Amino acid sequence: MRRAEVRVPGSGQPVVHLLDELSQRHREQAGKRMICHRQRLDNAVDYLYGRTMRVVSIDTSVTFETPNAIMRTYASPVQGGSALAVWRTEMAPGSAGPSHALSSEQTIVVLEGRLRLESADEAWTLATGDSITIPAAADRRVRNAGDTVLVTLSAALPGATAQVGEAEPVPVPWTT
Repeated sequence: MRRAEVRVPGSGQPVVHLLDELSQRHREQAGKRMICHRQRLDNAVDYLYGRTMRVVSIDTSVTFETPNAIMRTYASPVQGGSALAVWRTEMAPGSAGPSHALSSEQTIVVLEGRLRLESADEAWTLATGDSITIPAAADRRVRNAGDTVLVTLSAALPGATAQVGEAEPVPVPWTT
């Protein structure tokens, strides 16, 4: 496969070389905090070379922790270069997230445990293997309804925002 012959304006340096240098600089910087930036650069390089498939393992997924759950991003524009956001959520028994609405439709599949989803007028209890699709802007609260860890797999459009009550919407980091 041929390398792109695009050059950086001003310096005349090939873009591929600049991306290689930037990627190398980022790799040399220690710490897990740089993983996300390196993945963005790697995805850009993959795009330039026409590579379209990436493997993301549980060990290399970007992880976010909240007081109620752990989210691991498996696919997003940053993680794997996907046009869809896919993440795993793990909740301890008795945990519940805040009542909130997402700006994007969301599908949740229960991989392990029991999930209780509550909206203003309805509630559903899902068991292992069940799924639910929640419309955009629908208020919901997710809780672990079992006595074991709840594990779900969710999908939504990237860049979703979440809104709690009347507060300003905030980006959902595991969808970017």
